[in-house]
Amino acid sequence: MFSVQTRIGLKKGNPEAYKEVFLFLHPRLKGYCRLFFSDDNLVADIIQETFLALWEKRNLIKTEKSIESLIFVMVRNRCLNELRKQRLESE
Repeated sequence: MFSVQTRIGLKKGNPEAYKEVFLFLHPRLKGYCRLFFSDDNLVADIIQETFLALWEKRNLIKTEKSIESLIFVMVRNRCLNELRKQRLESE
């Protein structure tokens, strides 16, 4: 769990807070995303897109809530969207 200072820093656009969150969560997100996909490039893209979206929408972060939970939900949703996309393409 990240400190309030880190969550506030992320919301304010502090690159060090962003880096701290990324470095801590990246390995776990990679493992989680691999539950959905075996393609390492796709996994890397999903994680990269998630952190880009987090940065772009950082002003909407609720500092009293868990950043970790938010990011895992974002990754899960991106994985599910990708699965839907792949299913539609194969039909």
